[in-house]
Formats: sequence, structure tokens, C-alpha cells
Amino acid sequence: MSDDLFGAPPPQALRLFYALWPAPDIAGSLHGIATTLQGRVMNRAGLHVTVGFAGAQLPERIPVLRELAQRCPLPRVSLCIDHLEYWSAQFVVAVPREVPAELREAVMRIHAEMRGLGMKVEPHGWSPHITLLRKAPLQPLPEIEPMAWRIDALHLAVSDGTGRYDILHSQDCVA
Repeated sequence: MSDDLFGAPPPQALRLFYALWPAPDIAGSLHGIATTLQGRVMNRAGLHVTVGFAGAQLPERIPVLRELAQRCPLPRVSLCIDHLEYWSAQFVVAVPREVPAELREAVMRIHAEMRGLGMKVEPHGWSPHITLLRKAPLQPLPEIEPMAWRIDALHLAVSDGTGRYDILHSQDCVA
């Protein structure tokens, strides 16, 4: 997403977002696949699925975002990453061919809550993906074995703008 969508950040603002972090074995497998391809490989520890980008927020908003996560817990479901594709002709992403309906509904509730707080949510809806490569030249993408992971928590994280993230809050999923 471009910064134009969200406007210029205020001074001292943090780039905050909600995300799902895959299990370490899945992150390792996806990172291993990425290293066999051409392009800028994303940091293994940073591989995630963005649920909602809160944009540039002052630190005082962190408790509000933490409360939102508590009000809108995600269901404990499995997400199966089973396909690689190009986005914007320069990003290689790993995606699920199917998204559990209950997960999609829960994410839409989070987006509605974010809008209620005055945040601009990606206007094209939610398309779960894990970015593996940036600046990737066109190349044949391999078929991958399906990788299912049981989602255990929704994380509120901050980006430092370099691809490094810190988790500020984790909200356990519900059965």
C-alpha cells in the first residue's frame, strides 16, 4: 500500500498493523523456497499475513488498537498456503487458494472497527498473502506443497520501515 492512501504521517507516528505470523516451520519452508528465486528475499522472521494496516498512529493509540483486538478475536482455524503468484509484476507472494469463511468474516469485523476509529482500510478488501520477494524479475514460479498452519493469535505490530517488525500485543484466537 502506498503512503498516499493514508496521508503523510504525523511526527513521532508509528506504522502499526494487525498480522498473523506463520508457524516457524512454515516460515522456514517459505523462506527456503524464496531463496531459490531471483529478487529481494524477505527476512524469514518478518514473514506474515497482514490483517489490517492501521497506518501512521501516535503511540497513545496503541491501547485503543489493543482493545480492538480484544473485542474482535479471530477464530482458531487453519490457513493453507498452497500457491505462489506475482502481484504488481514485482512481488512474489504465497497465498491460500481458499480462506475459511469464519476467518474472512472476523477480518471484516476488524476492518469495520478500524473504520469506526477513523482509520482508512485497504479499499480492495482482504487478500491474505505472505510477501516472499520484492523486486522479483518475471520467472517461472514453482508449485509448492500445501502448508497448513493453525492460526493461534492476532498480533498488533509496528514496522520500522525496513522490513523489521516488533509485536506489541498478541490476542489469542478463540475456538
